[in-house]
Amino acid sequence: MEYKPILETLNLEKEKSQVKRSSEKKFAGSAPSEIFGEGYFLRAEGSNYGRRDPVTDKMLFTPYTEEFYLERDRNLVNTILNSLKGIKSAIVLGCARGYMVQAFQERGVNAVGVDISEWAIEHGAEPVLDQLYCGDVCDLRMWGDKEFDVVIALDIWEHIRVPDLYHAIDEGCRVGKVIVFDTPIDIDDTQPDQSHGTDATHVSIYSKEWWITEFLRRGFDPIRINEFIYPEVKYDSRWPDKHDHGVTMYLRETRLPPTVDTVVPVTIKPGGKDFKILWWSNSPWAPTGYGVGTKGVVYPLNEHYDVRAL
Repeated sequence: MEYKPILETLNLEKEKSQVKRSSEKKFAGSAPSEIFGEGYFLRAEGSNYGRRDPVTDKMLFTPYTEEFYLERDRNLVNTILNSLKGIKSAIVLGCARGYMVQAFQERGVNAVGVDISEWAIEHGAEPVLDQLYCGDVCDLRMWGDKEFDVVIALDIWEHIRVPDLYHAIDEGCRVGKVIVFDTPIDIDDTQPDQSHGTDATHVSIYSKEWWITEFLRRGFDPIRINEFIYPEVKYDSRWPDKHDHGVTMYLRETRLPPTVDTVVPVTIKPGGKDFKILWWSNSPWAPTGYGVGTKGVVYPLNEHYDVRAL
């Protein structure tokens, strides 16, 4: 009997060692995993999760539990899938306990999640534990280029300092075809480190324009941008209305127009019926959105053909 506590400790350590990892690499710009422990997710220790009003003791932000977050994430997933058709695979960056991964799986999407917090992965949603990985989102090397139809990066990249933040954005753009992203934003880029606030790991709060520029540099265009305001009054906020602001973006890889070097040559006489049908299939309202290349020549979109009249 005297050895039971020792055995229990050994068993606990064995369970911890079984956490699946996406990478062992750690980046200096990312906060240590230990910061994102039970207190961070449940008791507002360095975060907003479970934070109460110091005067009234009223709950201002819910703790990160299934009771509060699974249904929220189901609603978010419904919104995403209604906005982006044909999504079959997803990776959730900063997945925490994996409730959004579970919500995607329930909708038939092959989803995985990554989070730097060992505690969150150890206490992840039971139905998707095999799809949850502990690791730094600056290193997603276990997944290939464009492996996922969509990358979900909600309230994650603001926790990583430059220059490692650039690695995180690079990796997100590398593994995904579309990115759904949101973050708190500031009025300019002069004071990105806001770790003095209610979340001690908010170290990269930049302007909306800063984020758009970073995505454009990586070949991703915003297809939807929605700026929003957090309801809580913050008297130390730099925004004139004394509320923190945030932004949600949907981004897609830039579609470059074809050139004489990239167009697929076809042997069709310009102006004929076959040419017109081919032009129609590559018109701006078709999936490719470009003109037709015939024998290496890119024709301008300067004529409208009604395929029903052909």
